[in-house]
Amino acid sequence: MANFDDVKKYILEAEGEKTSLLVGDYGGLSKFGISSRAFPSVDIKNLTWDEACKIYSDNFFYKYRLDLIADFVISAQVMLLFINMNPDHAARIVQLSLNDLGCNVNCDGILGSMSISEINKYPGVRERITVNSIKYYLALVDSDTSQLTNLRSWIRRVLLTA
Repeated sequence: MANFDDVKKYILEAEGEKTSLLVGDYGGLSKFGISSRAFPSVDIKNLTWDEACKIYSDNFFYKYRLDLIADFVISAQVMLLFINMNPDHAARIVQLSLNDLGCNVNCDGILGSMSISEINKYPGVRERITVNSIKYYLALVDSDTSQLTNLRSWIRRVLLTA
């Protein structure tokens, strides 16, 4: 099963450690990928890596049971999706990707036991998640051109685990 210590190196590589406030970024001020919009009570400017890891482990990794995914790279891939978009959308991308491989999971936006079980049966799901994530981000930019400035960083994050 996936271990948070193996996954967190992907988070740091994807999110970086600089405090940033990008024009057009829905999340607002962020550091280590922790945004003021998602975590308004967190002092983003003074956030440490250890504090960010605690937020990630409690609010994403264990909450969404990503520790039950056997392949830690797939776990990291799914974790990055949960971090960077609405968790409902992230789960639907994973479920759609499983169905692309012939599974029959309900695309309900909940990464439940059946979805996780199927992830563990189909290691090829990683490639499908990559493709479907990129399609999602392209569609998002098509519907809101102000997000074009974020597209490169979103694609870069997706490709970290490809």
